[in-house]
Amino acid sequence: MSQRWYLLHSDGTSEGPISTAEILQGITSGTIRHDTEACKTGEDQWELVDDGVAPYEDYLVGEADGPIRFTMRHVVKKDHGCILAANELRDGRFMYQALGDGETKNFYDSLADGLIYGDVGQPSPSLGPRNDTDENWSWNGNAHWFVKGTYPTLLREIYTPDLIYQQPLWISGDDPDGLPFSGAPVTQGTDIFFNVGTLSMIGIMAFDAEKGVRPLVRYYGDTTQGASNIGTDGKHLVWTHGTGKAAGEQLYPTRSIMAADYTTDAASLSPVRLRSDPSADIGNEFVVGCGYASHAAAASGDILIVRISDGVSWTLQQVPGWRWSHPLGITCEEVFAIALIDNPLTSNTEQDPTIARVRIDLLGPGTPAD
Repeated sequence: MSQRWYLLHSDGTSEGPISTAEILQGITSGTIRHDTEACKTGEDQWELVDDGVAPYEDYLVGEADGPIRFTMRHVVKKDHGCILAANELRDGRFMYQALGDGETKNFYDSLADGLIYGDVGQPSPSLGPRNDTDENWSWNGNAHWFVKGTYPTLLREIYTPDLIYQQPLWISGDDPDGLPFSGAPVTQGTDIFFNVGTLSMIGIMAFDAEKGVRPLVRYYGDTTQGASNIGTDGKHLVWTHGTGKAAGEQLYPTRSIMAADYTTDAASLSPVRLRSDPSADIGNEFVVGCGYASHAAAASGDILIVRISDGVSWTLQQVPGWRWSHPLGITCEEVFAIALIDNPLTSNTEQDPTIARVRIDLLGPGTPAD
C-alpha cells in the first residue's frame, strides 16, 4: 500500500504530494488527517492541515501496518487552559486525560481534570469521572481495571471496567517501610505490577484478583539495595536490582538487569541476572516483548535493548539532530520508540517527537553480557 502526503492550506488550496523528508525538515506545519475513502481504493492517503495558526492537534490510535482506528482532535487556542495527555494503550483500551476546562489562561490554574477512554474499534470514546477538587487525579489501566491515582496523597485505587470503585491498591501508611507509590502501574490482564519507594529505598509490588497486593521484590528495612523499573509482557518480568548504596546516598552504584518467568508470587520467582544496567534512573521502566526488554540507556538520548535469553544488548545512540526518548513497544521483529528530531524552523531549534521503528535483525551481533 502506498502513501501520499499533501499540505492543505486554509484558503482551500493544496500542494503535493510532498516527501517524508520535506515533512521532517519542517516544510509543513499542522497535523495529520486520515482519508478513509482513499484507503478503500488501496491507497493510504493523508493530509497535513495548515490553517495558518496550527490551532489543533490530532490524537490517533492506529495499527502499525494498518488503518487508523480512532482519532480525536484537540483545538488549541492561545490563552486557553486545556490540554490532553495520552496516558495508556493496553489490551485494546486507550486512555486520555484532559487537564483544565478552558476557563483559565493556563491549564495548571484550573482545578478540573477528567478521563476520556475507549476501546479500539469503538466508534466514539467514553467520558470518565470529572474532578474539580484540590486533588489531582491520574488514570492508568487496561480492559480489566482502571487504576486511579490521587495527588498529593499518592493514593492508588482500583476500579472495574465500568468505573465502579473496587478497592485501594496502595496506601503508603500501610507499608512497613512507609513507601509511597512510585511511577505508573503496569497492568497485564487482571494483574497489576508497580514500584513503591523513595530515593532512599525502593521495591516492587504485585496485585492479582485472588490474593490481592503482595510484595514481589522487596528488601524491607534495607537501604543498601532495591528493585525498580518493572516491566512485563505476560511471559517475562524484567526489572533493575540496585546494590551497594551507602547511607545518605541516592543512587545505587551497582545495577543489574534481572529477568524471570511471569508470576505475581514472590515464592515462585526465579530471577536470572542478564547484564549490568547502564541507567542509574530508578524511574525508568522496562518495555518487554517477544524475548526482549528495553529502556533508556546511560546517556540521555540513547536507548538500551537487551535479549532475555542470553543478556546480549544493543544501544541505540543519538546523532546530531536526532535523539532517542524512550521505547514504546517491542514485537519479534521491531522496537518502536519515540525519537526527537531538531526542527530548524523554530527559534531555538526545538525538537519534534516522532515514532521510529527499528528492525531487530539489523542491529548486528550486539554486546555480550557482562
